[in-house]
Amino acid sequence: MKKQVLTIFAFMSLLLLFAVPAQADTTMKKDLAVGGSLLLGGANQNLGFIMGLEPNVMYFPIDNLGVGGRLGWNVAPKGGAFHMIPILVGAQYYFTLPIKNKSLKKKLKLYPAFHLGTTIADTGDAGFAIDFGGGVQYEVVKNLAIDGRVDLRVPMIGKFNKIFMGGVMFGVLYYLPM
Repeated sequence: MKKQVLTIFAFMSLLLLFAVPAQADTTMKKDLAVGGSLLLGGANQNLGFIMGLEPNVMYFPIDNLGVGGRLGWNVAPKGGAFHMIPILVGAQYYFTLPIKNKSLKKKLKLYPAFHLGTTIADTGDAGFAIDFGGGVQYEVVKNLAIDGRVDLRVPMIGKFNKIFMGGVMFGVLYYLPM
């Protein structure tokens, strides 16, 4: 698992070396973004495959910096469905790659993300959770973007305090300019 975390960290660091602040009409100061994501991934502790739905909301206090939260429902169907409800708050900062195509440069954004919160399990246990990753967002039409990210979550829950979850998230965000 350490190898996977280091690989994700190295990849995101490399991307950020070549990135510049995003220049799209979305992710602007005072924008509000609402949306949701589908999580597909895996976990250790014999939980195997994990899937989930995670609606989210973000507010942009300054250009390119989104702060907000995610509330989700994750399930590991293997061995009797283990359910988790992550409640996370955090931030994402959007960048663009220095590419020549101005239209693409305006619509395609990269971001690192970091969230803290709690995760509640169907066993009644709850614990602190750390979530980090990074992704790509593409504005399909004005104010509507699709999103893909790689995510690593460490929910520290009761007897499952050594769970590592990793996966990909696919989502949609709608920007409400204020």
